[in-house]
Amino acid sequence: MKPHHCSPTLALLLGILGLAGLSTAHAADPLAEVIGALRIEAPNQNSCSIVANGEGTSIFTRDCGNDRSQITLDQMPSTSRILISSLDCSESVSDHQDWWVTLETTARQTSTLPLSVDAIVKKTEAWLANPADPYVAPYVRIVNGQIRKTSGQARCAAVTLPVSSPEKKKNSFLFHAEPSQEAVEQNGMYHGTCKYGVMMRIYSKDPYDFSFQCLSYIDGENNRYVPYKYSGYFYFNSDTKPLSCPKDMAIYKLRIGVSKNPSYFRCVSYKHPVTGAILHLERNNYEQRYINRNGHHMLCENRNQAGPEVLVSEPNNVITGYDIEKNTQQIQCSTYSNPSQ
Repeated sequence: MKPHHCSPTLALLLGILGLAGLSTAHAADPLAEVIGALRIEAPNQNSCSIVANGEGTSIFTRDCGNDRSQITLDQMPSTSRILISSLDCSESVSDHQDWWVTLETTARQTSTLPLSVDAIVKKTEAWLANPADPYVAPYVRIVNGQIRKTSGQARCAAVTLPVSSPEKKKNSFLFHAEPSQEAVEQNGMYHGTCKYGVMMRIYSKDPYDFSFQCLSYIDGENNRYVPYKYSGYFYFNSDTKPLSCPKDMAIYKLRIGVSKNPSYFRCVSYKHPVTGAILHLERNNYEQRYINRNGHHMLCENRNQAGPEVLVSEPNNVITGYDIEKNTQQIQCSTYSNPSQ
């Protein structure tokens, strides 16, 4: 397979973005080399760039810390989906998440000037009331969303690239983030359990309390994978070596104990609801780096796109191990792929 070559615009986006040109559509063979980039930024503040590469790839980033956000698209193929939200990239609103919007590109390759997130949210609110004009920019249209209240801050963004054939779509996985949840405190212990799916992100508020987010396994035809087998309990403390789930399993339950109360996690494997095929997880565990600041996001990180305090996800990765040492939590991750038959 020949390597991907970035356009000058894309190359700039990965470094210091030079803004030029109106929204453009470029003639190209569709999906010949599927790559697209998204940048979240605000004037004189942090910026986050994410690059998705490969048919059907989903990738997301969390929390650039900007007060007012803009997004810039570069070389997005036709029918790419861009999900932005005020908190966690889930398709839901709550006391914590004010809004979410899904955009879709309609040209073979679409690039834009910076687009105001506040304007996109307000346009979506108007579109939901009267879906006459869905476009927020040339070749970029609204396809779904919910608005509880408007704000211009995008704390999460996800990009999903298209696939070129029905067979590849069938074998792909859709990015489906469940709403963020708070751990429940009970008798000096903090509990978190995924109702659907497995953990993809943990936010450590202090050595014990945490919030978390789960990822549902859904195939290209919207079939939700179902639990297959559950593991036993993996107990750990600051003296325990890093622990990992058994083969083809990922963490769905986590308990952090205070003082002498034991901490543990449990794992689960998943199977396809129709074929019964078991979802496979590669044994490529690696530890998430620790960022020392107030609160600590732990997600399966694409280390090639890492910023000083910015985390960009590795596609198709979930949490499969946990390590705690001197009150610093770190996770281990593995890649899920097409089910083994």
